[in-house]
Amino acid sequence: MNRKLYIFSGLIILVIVISAFSDDHGHDHSDHDHQDANVVDNDLLPDESRIGKETQFMLQIETEFIKKTRKSHIERLNGRVRSTTSGSSHINAPYRAVIVKVYVEIGQNVKVGQRLAVIRQNVSAVDQIEISSRLREVNAQLQTDEAELKRLENLSEIVEGKRIINLKIEIDKLKQLQQEYSDLVASGGRSTVLVSPISGKLNDFKITEGTQVHEGQELFGIFNSNQVLVEAIVYDQNIINDADSLTFTISDIGEVNIITKGVKMMSVSPELDIHTQTSKITLAVDNSNNFFKPGQAVLVGVSKYTSDLHIQVPNAAISSIEGKPTIFLHTSPEKFKTKFILQGNSDGQSTEILEGLEEGDRVVVAGVYSVKSIYLSK
Repeated sequence: MNRKLYIFSGLIILVIVISAFSDDHGHDHSDHDHQDANVVDNDLLPDESRIGKETQFMLQIETEFIKKTRKSHIERLNGRVRSTTSGSSHINAPYRAVIVKVYVEIGQNVKVGQRLAVIRQNVSAVDQIEISSRLREVNAQLQTDEAELKRLENLSEIVEGKRIINLKIEIDKLKQLQQEYSDLVASGGRSTVLVSPISGKLNDFKITEGTQVHEGQELFGIFNSNQVLVEAIVYDQNIINDADSLTFTISDIGEVNIITKGVKMMSVSPELDIHTQTSKITLAVDNSNNFFKPGQAVLVGVSKYTSDLHIQVPNAAISSIEGKPTIFLHTSPEKFKTKFILQGNSDGQSTEILEGLEEGDRVVVAGVYSVKSIYLSK
């Protein structure tokens, strides 16, 4: 009995010793881990932040190395889009009418000869009387001319052939008028199918079936968007002195849509505006992506290639901290450094950096907001 009690007491003491040893060992690990964390934190400078490789992947952070270029952004101009001479068409009502049928929708792309609508002329009682009177005049003149033609043909040997030809032409015209007036009297108004004279995109229109329109009213505007012109105002004439070395970008005011290729200078106004001392350039723009439409205000970036080398970064790489333009450098696999920069000119797609960057620096170009948020949360 006493022997069993001694064994049981020994087991209890052994368990207590093991537990105490485990606790001490665990505390040792915790202290060690804490010391490691302090070492990691102390490894960062005030302008640095640490982002693990897996986190970089999840946040879709991308970087690229900076290279110098001879392309220099020299100016941003205000411009406006207009259609080319053959790139737009306006269809007006040929007479007072009612819209019978509309085949198209706003913004639809149409082809040459495609049906747009059917209109029917409105003919009042007064108009009917006028048309009937004109029909009687045409019939009478037609009878007279046909009789004269028959007489001249009997005298063809002594009558000039030119007189007979002219009379036949006049008779053909009278027969056409006779048919038109007869149709109007019978139907109460002529019907006309309106077709597109060019291929392009329909602008906004306000007519529907049953709409009454007056003579000369614009019914449809069609814009061929594949090619447009942009007119821009130039304040510094030195910009366009060497036109052959210039390149251009076109963007909307919000710089959401940007065209960097297919922009060519067409002309420069030969004279300055005497009041503003400005001149105007006209650019031909490949607009096959349908970014722009006539009348739209745009920004024109002007760049040229020079003998000097410049550092540029994509605009997406530039952020702001406390109102200062900022970029983030990827300095080691998990370290990012915050750098304040001095900006130069921009073409809406990239910006010259005057101070703060060196060739070969590795700059964050995607996921910038995530890097900035992690830095500010330190």
